[in-house]
Amino acid sequence: MGMSKHVLGFKPAGEKHDKMVAAYRACTDLGIELPNEVDLYFAGEPPDETGVPVSLSSSHSPSPGVSEYDGGTDACEDGYEVNLDELDQDIRIIRFVCSY
Repeated sequence: MGMSKHVLGFKPAGEKHDKMVAAYRACTDLGIELPNEVDLYFAGEPPDETGVPVSLSSSHSPSPGVSEYDGGTDACEDGYEVNLDELDQDIRIIRFVCSY
C-alpha cells in the first residue's frame, strides 16, 4: 500500500473567510452552482474552518520555504522541511497530511 504526503498552510479565518463560508453554505443548501469567486477562494474544496488552505508542497509550484527532505537509503525516511522565516507571514497554521 502506498502513501502520499503533502503540506498545507492556513491563513486563519477572518471576516472575508466567514462571508465566503456563508456564501458556500447558502449555495450548497439551495443546490445551486457556486459563484466562481467562491469556488476559487476554496480551491474547489469544501470550506475548512481553520481558514484558507494554501498548498505548500505542490510539485507544480512549491512554496518558498518548503523543500523535500530525503534522509537517504540508510535512514529510510523522507518528508518535508519547512523554513518558517520564508513562509508567507499570513500563514499561521501548518498541516502535514499523510494519505494511505
